[in-house]
Parts: sequence; C-alpha cells; structure tokens
Amino acid sequence: ERMIAMGNIGEIINMILPWLLLLFLLYFTLVLISYGIGLIRARKKDNSIRLALNTLGKVFFGALLVLYLIILLNTIRLEILIWSQPGELETKIQAALQVPNLLTVFTLLFATETQDIFFIGKKNVLIGNSMFEFRRMKRIQYPKKHKISFIYGQKQYTYSIRFVDISQLKMKITK
Repeated sequence: ERMIAMGNIGEIINMILPWLLLLFLLYFTLVLISYGIGLIRARKKDNSIRLALNTLGKVFFGALLVLYLIILLNTIRLEILIWSQPGELETKIQAALQVPNLLTVFTLLFATETQDIFFIGKKNVLIGNSMFEFRRMKRIQYPKKHKISFIYGQKQYTYSIRFVDISQLKMKITK
C-alpha cells in the first residue's frame, strides 16, 4: 500500500509541476515585459539615458539575449509541431507542457540578470525598473568589488555592478 501511495504522489507531482513551471514562465515573462515598458517610460522622461555596460557586460548580455531568443523560437517551433501532429488531446497537452521547461529556466536567469543593467543619463540613473536622481543619492559606497550601495529617500539600495562601466558611473556620481 505504501508503494501505491508513493506512486500516486509521483503522478500528482508530474501533473502539477509542468503547470507550476508554466506559471513561473508567465510571471518572469511579465517581469521582462515590465522591464521593457519601464525602459521606454524612462527614455521618455530622460532621453539622455544610455546603456552603461562594460565590455564583459556587453558580451555577457549579448550572448544571453541571443541564447534566449534561440530558445524562445525553438520552443515556439516545437509547440507548433506538437499541436499540428495528430493524436490524443491529453497526450498533446502533456507534451506541450514539457517543452517550455528550458525556456522557463532561461527566462528566470534573463529576468534576474536584467535587473542589474544600468542606464546612465545626465541627471538620472535607471537600474532595473527604478529611476534615481544622482543629486538625491546619499552615502554612496562600494562595500565589495562588484557592489554599490546608496541611500535614496531614506531607503538603502544595493546593486551588483559587475557588468557596469564603473568609470562612467563614478564620473556621474562625483559631479
């Protein structure tokens, strides 16, 4: 009886897990869309905003973007193939739910990494979806080699600056 119960739990997990991964995919896709909309709005507010990545950051994010697009297009292609083939609806649904697993992981990685991209303008810096005015940033520190922390509006912020052009950032902060 115990083995039967364990088998039932395994079946339940196999039924629920793909749906959970699909929800994660939708959530992190919405995070990326929100990031894009935030960037467009920030550009409307301050059209001097420019990407502030160092060479390693440009290579890393360029490769990440290309891989993301390849995985996205292949996922779409596989989904079309699955749904265009004859077969039972339940089998198609199970197969279609297994396909976007890699895309889910990559979307999570991409959404997480894009939150640390800096866009620097004349008076503002955009980090992720947050716009900060340089003149209102207080107690700017570099606690670790690839971190920046500052106080803005009585709240402390800490961001990774591993891929940021630090000389460009420091030049704007010290003005």
